[in-house]
Amino acid sequence: MQNRAPVIPALLAGLCVGLLLGYLFFQSRVNELQHRLSAMEQQLSSDRLPRQVAEGPGEENGNLLFKDTFDDNVNNWDTQLKNYGMKILYDGKYIIDYRREGYFWWSGMPLKKQVMNYDVVLKARHKSGTQQGYYGLLMTTDTINYYRFCLTNNGYASINVKQNDKWQPDMVRYLAGYKAAGTNTDEDLLELKVRGIRFTFYANGKKVHTGTLSTNENWKNVGMFVEDVQTVEFDELTVSEAD
Repeated sequence: MQNRAPVIPALLAGLCVGLLLGYLFFQSRVNELQHRLSAMEQQLSSDRLPRQVAEGPGEENGNLLFKDTFDDNVNNWDTQLKNYGMKILYDGKYIIDYRREGYFWWSGMPLKKQVMNYDVVLKARHKSGTQQGYYGLLMTTDTINYYRFCLTNNGYASINVKQNDKWQPDMVRYLAGYKAAGTNTDEDLLELKVRGIRFTFYANGKKVHTGTLSTNENWKNVGMFVEDVQTVEFDELTVSEAD
């Protein structure tokens, strides 16, 4: 009579292996969350520092009006931990991790000095999430009047405008060809050159659009935003007065 391999012990062994692998995966996710929560707690404690400019204008900085490399939170950036995402400073980056489709999350700073001509440079790196969701530079007059200078991880650029809390027709909508060279982890460079009421938007060294503001528009705040389900790291934000 032919012997058969014991079926039940084999099934139990397979089940145990599956449970072990599941536990190890779950534990790795828990450890990652604990690490991020620890960074968040440290950042929240530093938020009690008084707001000040990280690097203000002076003889050493020339025309520099504002610069932040996010090595600390001396500028008191908004940090939050919510069920739909988080904003933290960690490892020299300002990170917005957002988990809502069809919405966006932003942070901003007041422009300390109003000048006619200036350049804004924002360095960003898409880490995970949707390939076609917007992220980028936000220039605001107030909470109901702002411009979004957008990029996606698959290289599309847009300019969205909101006036009196109502979206206007896009100045530029989903224009292709602006992906950073190389891999998906390469750094994106968003640049805005403002000359009076004229502005020009560049993405990764390529011109996207030149537009004109109305005479009553005057941007007072600068910041960054992330839309839809994705995680984006911002490495540096600089505002410099131009000649």
